[in-house]
Amino acid sequence: MTSHHSTTSSALPRVVFGPREIAGTFWGYRCALRALGATADVVVLERNPFGYAYDRCVPLPRLRPLAYARRLVLLLRLAREYDVFHLCFGKSICYPPLDVRLLRRWGKKIVMDFRGSEVRCNDGQIAEDLPACHCTLRGFRCNRREKERRLRFWQQHADAIFCGIAATNLLHLLGVPYQPLVVPCDLDYWKPFPSNLRDEGKGELLVVHAPSRRMVKGTEHVIKAVERLRAEGYPARLQLLEGVPNHEVREWVNAADIVVDQLLLGWHGVFAVESMALAKPTVCNLHPLFQARAPYAADIPLVNASPATIDEVLKRLVTDEPWRRALSERSRAYVEKVHDARKVAERLIAVYRGEG
Repeated sequence: MTSHHSTTSSALPRVVFGPREIAGTFWGYRCALRALGATADVVVLERNPFGYAYDRCVPLPRLRPLAYARRLVLLLRLAREYDVFHLCFGKSICYPPLDVRLLRRWGKKIVMDFRGSEVRCNDGQIAEDLPACHCTLRGFRCNRREKERRLRFWQQHADAIFCGIAATNLLHLLGVPYQPLVVPCDLDYWKPFPSNLRDEGKGELLVVHAPSRRMVKGTEHVIKAVERLRAEGYPARLQLLEGVPNHEVREWVNAADIVVDQLLLGWHGVFAVESMALAKPTVCNLHPLFQARAPYAADIPLVNASPATIDEVLKRLVTDEPWRRALSERSRAYVEKVHDARKVAERLIAVYRGEG
């Protein structure tokens, strides 16, 4: 994608992330950029229910005119402080196209970060067996025309587009250039540490699953698979984490023997990266088309599973300790190579400068 601005200085950019947090990713970007000496802050309009960190939260009044005014005031303040606006989900600080045009006029760079069903659609998919978009899974109609309009708007107005691998279907259909999103990971925070949670297991292997939405992650298939294993005498128990703050999820994943991310989406998210960083054998549904779009993940050590194969995958993991141990070592090494937050931040800076 051609940048709207040329780089005139080697100075590090001042970056603001918002208006929402995405599974802690923006905070990961922010911390890594700060470690490199850049100015970076996360500014949100509402707190995330999973307790992800932010620098500023600007809650909006319920009355729409007052909310609009507060958004506009916030935009003016942020424009004085930052050079790069790294946004998400097709949303902006105020209401496009007004705020986008203002940012363009003020010489600000805009980066859009797409993650899910806001740019994925079941209609006209490249491959018939791609997973359904979240709209369909949640019982809503998938509005492809609106999604295409959103994509074309940001293709015209953003200096760069990032997109999660599992959300790139419409981008490929429309020929929209994008940067494959690589989840950042704080390797010092997400590393194995001593735990006493294992003492509660009574010799059973602990399987951890932490769905944000059961229907989207295939949770019922995970629950039934573990129940069937236990009925057959396999020493496994399931710890289901729902509505749990991220720091508590970290405690449980660190204590786990096996982690299941999701069985339906075709690609991994932040949770799987955190699990691998903690050196855990991690189960995740991987679609070959998405793997082909992520060359950096050629040797990804996730264990591929679907609702049809989850029983056999878990049986092998439970009974094959050498395999679990090998997966643990490969998982941590993979995250160090691919998801090191500092490396991701260096790539971000290159994109912000128009070099990526």
